Amino acid sequence: MASKTGTSGGIAFDDHIDSIYEAAIDVRRWPDVLDGIAREAGGMGAMIMTASADRMRWTASPAIEPVVEAFFAEGWHLTGGRVDRLIADHHPGFCVETDYIAVEELARMPVQRDFLAPRGMIGGAGSLFQGLPDDACILTIEGCGTHERARAAVPFLDALRPHLGRALTIAAAVQARMDDAVLDALSLAGVAAAVMTRDGRHHSCNVEFEQAFANNATIAPITRAMRFRDLRLQAAVDEVRSTGLLPGGRSVPLDLQWRGYPAAAHMIPLNRGARDFFGSDGVLIVLASAGNVSIPGADLLRLMFDLTPAEARLTRSLLEGLTISDAARRHGVTAATARRQLAAVFAKTGINRQGDLVRTLTGLGAGPSSS
Repeated sequence: MASKTGTSGGIAFDDHIDSIYEAAIDVRRWPDVLDGIAREAGGMGAMIMTASADRMRWTASPAIEPVVEAFFAEGWHLTGGRVDRLIADHHPGFCVETDYIAVEELARMPVQRDFLAPRGMIGGAGSLFQGLPDDACILTIEGCGTHERARAAVPFLDALRPHLGRALTIAAAVQARMDDAVLDALSLAGVAAAVMTRDGRHHSCNVEFEQAFANNATIAPITRAMRFRDLRLQAAVDEVRSTGLLPGGRSVPLDLQWRGYPAAAHMIPLNRGARDFFGSDGVLIVLASAGNVSIPGADLLRLMFDLTPAEARLTRSLLEGLTISDAARRHGVTAATARRQLAAVFAKTGINRQGDLVRTLTGLGAGPSSS
């Protein structure tokens, strides 16, 4: 364990380093690590954005996560401006916005004027990191209040930067394995699944999905845009592409058959914990058919949606057809506790009604669970 040298913020500098390297292996720790760094730097929060040729993901500290989610959902990251000049410069350290943009120009930029400033996100610092060979990571501290305060935090951030760079490279490799883990689990269960980004691009899929849509889907070679011959599925994809949203999930009946049975595509928004496991904040597309009547095991539910063991057990019971009262009795909890657990499941899956939850998750086909 490293020695503990105090800082003006009351958090030992080496404690920040320890936390950064812990997050390199357990990537779920990054939001809390970012929160600690942002507090020390005097910001409202911090964010990591990782981009490569075919995917983009982000992680934010809890205080600014809703703002960051809206930022990407509304397409502000596509407007250019603040980050473009940081990327072009390749400065091996942290910079503040006014290093590249005059204060007056910054205030006139639509992203600053119409999105960030109204939310109090003034004064930030950021740095570009090289991740895996095709990845680039940007870490930003947001909402320092003034550009001067952001600049005052740069020495602290620069001292952390070598550790952040190493940890982000490790984390990218860990995340890449996690991205494959759920799709591999679904493959073992014989389930066809794919992940699509919010803007309709192919992120990843398993062999079963490739086989099911071998003659019914295309992926553009450069943009990686996904297009389906089935008109209803393509309409749902177009809706996600145009709005960036898919509230509550959706089940789309398909014209094609899967393993000799009529098929449907379950489209599940990847929010919160699910976003981290799949490496995308887009949509999970799962192919289900009348010949596949199994339901997801509790362990798979936990992996996909970051559910607690109790939340996963409750969800599985509901998928088996139990009422909320019967499920509560099965697991030895009160109905009120079961309803609180169900509310947490709704929040984590992005599905808001019990019927939609059952309809959307039934057919993932993970087989029985002993949980």
